[in-house]
Amino acid sequence: MTFSLIVKLVDKCDHPLPHRRIRGISGETGEFQWHHTQAEAIAHIEANLFDYFVRKDSYNLRLVVGQTPDGEKYLKTVLDNGTPSHLLELPGSLPTEAPKPTVLHSLSYLAKFNSGH
Repeated sequence: MTFSLIVKLVDKCDHPLPHRRIRGISGETGEFQWHHTQAEAIAHIEANLFDYFVRKDSYNLRLVVGQTPDGEKYLKTVLDNGTPSHLLELPGSLPTEAPKPTVLHSLSYLAKFNSGH
């Protein structure tokens, strides 16, 4: 079972390479807030645990895993070519503390446990 999440904020840094500017993504679903690092989000996409989307105008753009020529993985939307420009357009957010476990983290753990990973 895959859960869909809308990304509203991007945790960014000032790295010169665009794909390395994204440290994490955040949003909320119902009454729960969530934050996943870029590495966590990539792992969740590859394990089919979560589908992430960015709202652009009246469309939902799915996040996918991109890869540099050197093999480095990063997040981007289906419409982005070489850089994650649609993600970088979102407002920035830096977590002030480590994210607290949420229902979504628990669901992720249970999904991994049930799949035998």
